[in-house]
Amino acid sequence: MDVKIARAGEAPAAAARRTVFVDGHVHLYPEVRLDAALAALARHSGPAASGGAAPPTEAAAVLADPRGIDGFGRLLRAADSAELPAGWSVQDTGDRHVELRHADSGRGVLFIRGRQLVTKEGLEVLAAAVNGDVPDGAALGCT
Repeated sequence: MDVKIARAGEAPAAAARRTVFVDGHVHLYPEVRLDAALAALARHSGPAASGGAAPPTEAAAVLADPRGIDGFGRLLRAADSAELPAGWSVQDTGDRHVELRHADSGRGVLFIRGRQLVTKEGLEVLAAAVNGDVPDGAALGCT
């Protein structure tokens, strides 16, 4: 997907065209090392994934944290811990996102807070960019 990306304070006309890869359902379990997760994202959003074209500079991952897992909080805490892989830094944080960027490649990954819910009907759905606890077990509400 080609999109125009304008950074804060940048005129829309100055926005560069970039290819952005989006993974809409990402689990970041405690036993998964951050360096391995970031390496996997880089592998799956590189030139092979884009048909041999130049690799994108941006990727987005919507976290699908199941009940009891706080992958988003782990990413927020990574900046202040030894868990953040060498070369990566936390560039921007908010209550619904955290952006990591690699110093050498310039590539960034925007992680969006999300929660995997199990509905009354037994379906797994994703609540993306939500704050606070969203309980499992509610009816889907589709009629």
